[in-house]
Amino acid sequence: MNISAQLKQGVTHHQAGELEQAAKVYQQILTKHPTQFDALRLLGIIYAGNREFLQASKLLQQAARINPEIAVVHANLGMVLVELGDLDTSISRYRRALELDPNLVEAHCGLGLALYRKGDIDAAIACFRKAVALDPRSVVAHSNLGVLLGMKGNFPESIHHLRTTCHLLPNQVQPLIQLASGLRTVQFNQSNESLKRDLLNCFSVDGLRYTHLAVSTTSVLHLDPRLRPVIHKALEAEQKLASTFLTSDTVAALNEPLLLQLLQKCTVPDYRLERFLTKIRELLLTLTLAENQDSLVWLEQLSPFSYSLAQLCFFNEYLYPESSDEAENLAMLHQQVESLSGQLDDRGKLRIAVYACYRQLSKLDNAQELSALGARDNDPVFRQMIKDHITNPQAELAMRSDIPSLVVNKDAVTESVQAQYEENPFPRWRNANTRVPGPFAQEIRNALPQVTLSADLDCQSPEVLIAGCGTGLQAINCSYVYKNARITAIDLSLASLAYAKRMTLEQGIENIEFIHANILELDQLDKQFDLIECYGVLHHLSDPVKGLEVLTKLLKDGGLLMLGLYSEIARKGVVISRDLIAQKGYPSTLDGIRDCRQDLFTSPEQQVLENVISAGAAFWTTSEVRDLIFHENEYRYTLPEIADMIKLRGLEFLGFTHQLSSEKYRYLSEFPDDPNGLNLENWHLYEQKYPRTFANMYHFWVRK
Repeated sequence: MNISAQLKQGVTHHQAGELEQAAKVYQQILTKHPTQFDALRLLGIIYAGNREFLQASKLLQQAARINPEIAVVHANLGMVLVELGDLDTSISRYRRALELDPNLVEAHCGLGLALYRKGDIDAAIACFRKAVALDPRSVVAHSNLGVLLGMKGNFPESIHHLRTTCHLLPNQVQPLIQLASGLRTVQFNQSNESLKRDLLNCFSVDGLRYTHLAVSTTSVLHLDPRLRPVIHKALEAEQKLASTFLTSDTVAALNEPLLLQLLQKCTVPDYRLERFLTKIRELLLTLTLAENQDSLVWLEQLSPFSYSLAQLCFFNEYLYPESSDEAENLAMLHQQVESLSGQLDDRGKLRIAVYACYRQLSKLDNAQELSALGARDNDPVFRQMIKDHITNPQAELAMRSDIPSLVVNKDAVTESVQAQYEENPFPRWRNANTRVPGPFAQEIRNALPQVTLSADLDCQSPEVLIAGCGTGLQAINCSYVYKNARITAIDLSLASLAYAKRMTLEQGIENIEFIHANILELDQLDKQFDLIECYGVLHHLSDPVKGLEVLTKLLKDGGLLMLGLYSEIARKGVVISRDLIAQKGYPSTLDGIRDCRQDLFTSPEQQVLENVISAGAAFWTTSEVRDLIFHENEYRYTLPEIADMIKLRGLEFLGFTHQLSSEKYRYLSEFPDDPNGLNLENWHLYEQKYPRTFANMYHFWVRK
């Protein structure tokens, strides 16, 4: 067979996705003809696809020497060099490709990526804009424009490109995950059916963090022409709502698919909508206890809404206030629900759902029977409601005894903090963003482009510790990021760990070991770690400094530590709220938390409005409020204090990970001489100018 025929055979395999066979053919060609250009380039592309970038680089460089006038080979080599971290040479290769072919879309995209990695966001955006102009269907260009424009705070254009990416790849999950992430803080002032469809598409896929959609979805629902007048009418009513409030249009508005998805899968970060739902819930309770056919007809029409509202109320831990009339009616409904047995009819299911809007079904005497009946029901939303309310809590109780424990000594602060999270495991979550894990070194380079990892670290199968894992979301996210990671996740709260273990089993994740332990006692672990993540935990310890010392000892030399600590400057609204709690004596009970929230919703303090009760704040479930402003113990820091803390322990500051990527861009515009954002004195000045920069917390990396 001559070279042309062999090459054709290899390309046929390549195009069919039979890469192993294609590689064998290319290697056979190169054995006899080591300078065959096409075989060198195509084999290099296969190696690059397998993430064997060094070998790919050698082959592509040889191809470029043999035929230096072919633009695409320079672009291929540029892509490989980006992955190897050689950004300057990569940029040169891409520019050479564009000299040879100014219309080569992949070279514009590759150059944009390399420039972004270098920190030149504006130049990167210009490259991707050029790519879109040349090819309006370029997925790579639209996707990157969406991300980079979001970093600059240009959310309208960012969301446009992210939505375009979803439309170009209608059956893929990752573009929807990227869109949801971009929507986290976006509130719309106009809506259309296309936008609603995109939100519904996001809600329809597994493996997406639905809470990222809550703020945007709430804003879209307020603009809905059917729902908006219903909300207005309900909130304007001075008395509690009666059945006369209901019409066919009202029922249609309440059963709006986007509203149902929000209730089933998110919390509702909006006080106006919260008040509306509270009023509708009371109406459902009244209808449920009414012994007439008209009430039953309305309830049957509202069954999708009722099942969905029960999901919301369970996941926000019954945060919404209830009147004394509701409490009396609920006592009657309690008796009716506990008397249910045998096959459930529609009335029985509705009684269960409305009761579940107020109280936990798992505490009913007949919970086990309801669980068995609900598991066989034909309605998937009702089935899921029963699973979440009864089956899952029972499974978590059974799992507690299987979790090994290292907890030995506990001081008074540790005891009180542990009790808080046993009562209110935190955070409550339903879904994580799934993805294919990448090699440890590559993922760290993505997060910290300026960092060269120590040769002492195990980058093939890194040991990772999640110190204070709560309900497991952070540990599970970690398993989706680092390929072959061996993850140890510890927490003080058995209730949180049981939640985490159940969710891990549901996600099919097998590389996490959960341990019941106190960070201050972790010297019992006979292990050292390549990476430790301790986010939002140290500042709740009785002795944060000792906790940091323990974690530092558990790190390998050159190991990485990711920390999250509260900012004194950013939490002024929290401090005001905690002062109000102390002044009025609100207990950290459900009733105390409900009463305190009502006070805070009418607070005249701007810092409370921005930092505590805003749509993006952790204020929309009982455990969130308790963690945010009722916490048993918290320390807050300034950046000079953090600088001293890490310096005294010989740790190297590696940079921040920002809740909003636009923060680093704004910082660089004010401190261009600090391109990697490593000067904490500059950041302290910046935070004083922009006090909400670290509203969530300081999220940063250090190295031992």
